[in-house]
Amino acid sequence: MITSLEAKVTEYPADKAVKVTWSYALDGKPSELNSCSMRLGVGKNHKAVMWKQIVHVPLGKLKNGCVDETLGMDVLPTPKKGENIYCMFLFEGKYVYDERTKKAEMNHGREIGMSKIIALVSHESRVKRGV
Repeated sequence: MITSLEAKVTEYPADKAVKVTWSYALDGKPSELNSCSMRLGVGKNHKAVMWKQIVHVPLGKLKNGCVDETLGMDVLPTPKKGENIYCMFLFEGKYVYDERTKKAEMNHGREIGMSKIIALVSHESRVKRGV
């Protein structure tokens, strides 16, 4: 079974950065990735996101299915008043779960997956910091 573990987001206001940690798991264990990109957007909630840009995660940063990326605020899209900044991971796993055989198998078909949409920076956190 393909699962994506919950992302962990940590804001570093003094450094004007956001750190995002996310993992791809197969049968509950971290599984290697062939590629991964972060889709960034803005919106009032996760159901109404306007996607603005894509940040490609270098292969050297994809360790055992784990993405650990720090993004400067200058890289993130600029939200309007009342909007949050969101992220979604688009990825190609080295292995995928085959529904027919019920096993993890090589991803010969280059199947692409998507994580849940996560809030990177909320409107409330920016208001508290006076941004």
